[in-house]
Amino acid sequence: MKNTYLLRYAGGILLFALGALASHFGVTVLSFVLFLVLAAGETVLCYREQRRILDFRILLSLSWLLAIGLSRLDLSLHQTPFSLNTWLACGLFYFGFLAAYDLFVFLNGRRQEGGGQEAAAEPASGDGAVVPVQMPERYLKRLKLAIFIVAGLGLAGFLAECVVFRFEIPILVRGISHSYSEFHISGVHYFVVSLWMVHALTVIYMLRKKCDESETMGLLILNLACFAVPVMLLSKFQILIHALLPGIIYLLLRGPANRKKMVILGSIAAVLLAGMFVLIIFARHYPETYLAWVFQFRKPETPVGIQYVYMYIVNNLENLNLLVNNISRFTFGARQLFPFIALTGIKFLMLKNGIPPFFQYELFMTVPELTTLSILYDVYGDFGVPGCLLFGLLLGLAGAWITERAKRGTVAGLLLYSQLAVYVALSFFTTWFSNPATWFFLAATGAIAVFLRIGNGKKGDSYGS
Repeated sequence: MKNTYLLRYAGGILLFALGALASHFGVTVLSFVLFLVLAAGETVLCYREQRRILDFRILLSLSWLLAIGLSRLDLSLHQTPFSLNTWLACGLFYFGFLAAYDLFVFLNGRRQEGGGQEAAAEPASGDGAVVPVQMPERYLKRLKLAIFIVAGLGLAGFLAECVVFRFEIPILVRGISHSYSEFHISGVHYFVVSLWMVHALTVIYMLRKKCDESETMGLLILNLACFAVPVMLLSKFQILIHALLPGIIYLLLRGPANRKKMVILGSIAAVLLAGMFVLIIFARHYPETYLAWVFQFRKPETPVGIQYVYMYIVNNLENLNLLVNNISRFTFGARQLFPFIALTGIKFLMLKNGIPPFFQYELFMTVPELTTLSILYDVYGDFGVPGCLLFGLLLGLAGAWITERAKRGTVAGLLLYSQLAVYVALSFFTTWFSNPATWFFLAATGAIAVFLRIGNGKKGDSYGS
């Protein structure tokens, strides 16, 4: 264990610093290789410890470090050298996450030893994250009812938006590439984007209960209807959420892994998603040279598909670097408070009564079309480098705690695990925790847990918690 910590922190920090130095002196390929080695090394260390690929530390390493490494290849004219504060923010967030996670695991192990508790049995799950549990029939009925409630609210919300916007659904609108951003009813749209929960809850239900053909067909039709919504909205992001979250839960709950089968299924899913994304790009009717003009690659002959993937990974860090270099004042929590202001309706009261909306602040972006900002953007905007370290520590503690909860196999634990897994796996993509939808999902998870516990009928039973 001591050797693991030595490699993770002494070796890891050294590699991170060398990667930053290589980037500073313009040795871009070496910088990329060093971050690639660091990500691979942390993946190996974590997998040897836990024997599961869905470990939060692995997901964060593969996303955050590879995004940094790719960004240092400097393939676009939008890219500029990272400032010292950008490097500090990125590094302290990452190593803070690892340190807090490891500290929680260490203290939890000591607590169990001190309390005379036996070590938990090794989970039978193929990914090593969840202990399979038997759910009572009454609980499964309540879970099925929850599936239909979530689906009903989401589909009703989508239908309401269709009526309000005269059925100008983005997939039917020609010549407006960003029509999805205009297809929202405040408040209602949160239920629409929560439709991914239908797939997640269905996976849990069907892996815990043997369904007959008619029940399976009914759930399949319902899930197809829910999946059709992000497709009609031409939202690549929502399609990704609809696919990833239930997929993660499936991996957590499945039996011993058939590696060949999982590789085949994973490859098919990746091809289908990629094909769907390509169709959405065409459906948005971008002008022929529009994307190449947006991405500004140093080598314009690079295939647009490669430019698209590259820029949607690395430009978020460029936006962060731009903020670091241009911010005039920190907002001291205003950005992190925005979900509370939005979800409680205080935002509309402030605007209605002419109160200056303190949550409005300047955004720094390389180009208006590339609006994703990375997980640290608003954290840095609020509290600078110290805030990024604190955020990493808190997120690491949350990740370790959620891992322990998910091992119990409860619905709430699985939903929480899958959500945080996506947030860290796409840490380079958006701000996540200053987004009201994220907190709406967490609130919905809590509501589902309460709903299932009420229906379980046994005080202290942990199925729904």
